[in-house]
Amino acid sequence: MVNLKPVLFVIGLVLSKIALFMYIPTLTAFFTGTAGFLDFGLAVIITHLVAFACLTFGRTDDFRLNARDMFVITTFVWIIASAFAALPFVFINHISFTDAYFETMSGITTTGSTVLSGLQDMAPAILLWRSILQWLGGVGFIVMGVAILPFLNVGGMRLFQTESSDWSAKSSPRTKSVATSIMKVYLFLSALCYLGFWLTGMSPFDAVNHTMATLSTGGFSTRDTSLNDFSHGSQWVATIFMFAGGLPFLLLIQALRRKSR
Repeated sequence: MVNLKPVLFVIGLVLSKIALFMYIPTLTAFFTGTAGFLDFGLAVIITHLVAFACLTFGRTDDFRLNARDMFVITTFVWIIASAFAALPFVFINHISFTDAYFETMSGITTTGSTVLSGLQDMAPAILLWRSILQWLGGVGFIVMGVAILPFLNVGGMRLFQTESSDWSAKSSPRTKSVATSIMKVYLFLSALCYLGFWLTGMSPFDAVNHTMATLSTGGFSTRDTSLNDFSHGSQWVATIFMFAGGLPFLLLIQALRRKSR
């Protein structure tokens, strides 16, 4: 039997985080005076309400998850999070939910395939949301699992191992510390990548979007022709940081810690 309440609670936690990240393109649309403010606002409200319902009905004093529950959580987090993250594409681009779901799942799984065209003419908010989805998919869901699951009396590193290709021989018992370290590396590489794109001629907006798509090794762009519209230097930046984004962060952190001793 699947422990439904803890599973529902974790899904609620993830949806609440998705709703929080939706505030970024919502505020972008508001302060730039471009399309998408009301659409993203509606998506935020819907996602928050469903997250609140999951957290309310899933709350229990006995959080126990077995291996079966872990696989259920891993599967349903991707499916349900993608469904709600797809709402802005439906509201703003007026595409079918099937196409919106494909676009979202492609972003979160860092696949990079797209059903959208005319990207250079789209609202900045929706372009930013596509990039955020890829950036979150690159490592964000894993870090979220590593940080959240110890709260549920589950070894968060087990999710990292079932979800990631990085199978370490040993798992650190201090999972929150590991999650923090991974996120620091990800943020540091993101900052360096942004600086590289900006110095090679990209606008700040294009640099931010391509940074998130590059570090996640996803490949979404703000143009239909992708990096062909930018300098050769930016292509080298993308190559270097896609390689960096493909490194096993956990092993990298362990190596750095051993070197510092």
